Amino acid sequence: SFGACFAFWLVGQLPSSGLEATWYYFVCGAVAICAMILPGISGAFILLLMGKYAEITGILRALLHGEFSSQSLVQIIVFILGCGIGLLSFSKVLKVLLVRWETVTLAALCGFMVGSLRKIWPFKVDLTPEVEKFKLKQFGNVWPSEWGGETWLTLAAIVFAASAVLILDASSRRREAP
Repeated sequence: SFGACFAFWLVGQLPSSGLEATWYYFVCGAVAICAMILPGISGAFILLLMGKYAEITGILRALLHGEFSSQSLVQIIVFILGCGIGLLSFSKVLKVLLVRWETVTLAALCGFMVGSLRKIWPFKVDLTPEVEKFKLKQFGNVWPSEWGGETWLTLAAIVFAASAVLILDASSRRREAP
C-alpha cells in the first residue's frame, strides 16, 4: 500500500538543518501536528526531520524557566498557530476521507503503522558513534549477529505482543456481535 511505502521511506530519512524563516515555524507546526493525528508517524520525529525539534524544545524549556527573547516568543507563537490551523484543517480533511473513502483511508492508516515498524526494529547499529546526545544519534537496522538469549527474548516479546493484540481484537469482536 502507498501508506506503508510512504511511512517506510519517511522513517528512513535523515534530519535536515531546517530553515530560519519565521514562516517555516508555521509549516513545521502544521506538519508535525498532522503527523500526531496519523498512526505510526511521530510529530516529534517530523520536527527532527525538519530540523526544528531541538530548537522548539529548547524554546519551550527556556519559556518554562522564564527565559525568552522576543524572537523566540514570536517563533513559538507562529509554531503554535501552525499547530492549531494544521490540527483544525487536517482533522476536517481526515473526517471527509473517512466518510467518503473509509476502506481506502483505513488501509492507508494501517499502511502507515506497518511502514513505520522500520523505525522500531529492535536490532540496530549506531551509525553516529561520535554523537553524544542520544536523541541526535542515527541508527541503522541490522539482522541479529548472533542468536543468543537476548535475540530469542526479543522475538518472544514480539510474538507475545502480536498475539495479545489479536486476542484482544477477537475478544472485542465477540462482545460486539449480537
